[in-house]
Amino acid sequence: MSAAPRFVLCLPDLDLSFYWTRFRVQARVRVVQAGFRLEDLPARSTTQQRDVLAALELGPGDVLALRPLERDLPALLPHVERLHAAGARVLLLGDLAGIASWAVHAQVRSDHGEGMA
Repeated sequence: MSAAPRFVLCLPDLDLSFYWTRFRVQARVRVVQAGFRLEDLPARSTTQQRDVLAALELGPGDVLALRPLERDLPALLPHVERLHAAGARVLLLGDLAGIASWAVHAQVRSDHGEGMA
C-alpha cells in the first residue's frame, strides 16, 4: 500500500484575516477527505518561506498550495519550478511576479480566502 499523496499548505503565519484563517481550517478537513496527507508549513517571514520551499521535496501526485508573503519574491521562483519539475502540482494563492505559467497548475487571485477551500 503506497502512502497518500502530500498536500502542503505554505501560507503566511501572520495576522491572517478571518477569511484566510477560515480557508486554512476548511482546507485541513477537505484535503484529508480527498485522500491527501496534509502538511501545514506556516511561514513567519520571507526568509523562512524561502527556506521551507528550499527544503521541501515533493513528487508526482503531491500538491503545494502556496500563498507568497510578497508578490515580488524572486527567491521563491527556482524552488517552485523545481517542485513542479519533480511532478508536484502547484496551486498559487495570489500572485508571484516572474513565475512561469507552465510551473503553476492553478492560480487563485483573491484578496481573501473565502470560498477557496
